[in-house]
Amino acid sequence: MSLGVVGSHIARRPTDELLRSACSSLALLLTTQALKLTPLKPEEEAKALYRRALAGFEMKNDEGAEADLTAAKALVPADAAIPHLLARVQARQQERKQRERSAFSKMFA
Repeated sequence: MSLGVVGSHIARRPTDELLRSACSSLALLLTTQALKLTPLKPEEEAKALYRRALAGFEMKNDEGAEADLTAAKALVPADAAIPHLLARVQARQQERKQRERSAFSKMFA
């Protein structure tokens, strides 16, 4: 069985969310370690920050993802992927705030 077949088989399982979470946790750990390496070029640092932000976004850590994306954007302002993911993070934060406001308004109404 080739790796591609195994990968597609795993993706169809009900545990897909668990696998994604485990992969995101590993990506978060590895990119954090990569950022600790001393001489990183700005492009390399931005790439590691972007990937850590992507992992944080998958793990629903929007605040950490936003901080990493802001730092990556300062390093490489011309990268189009960074503002795109940043917009997704901020949109999810807005949705969460709206849900919280709605829930709290019903509590105190």
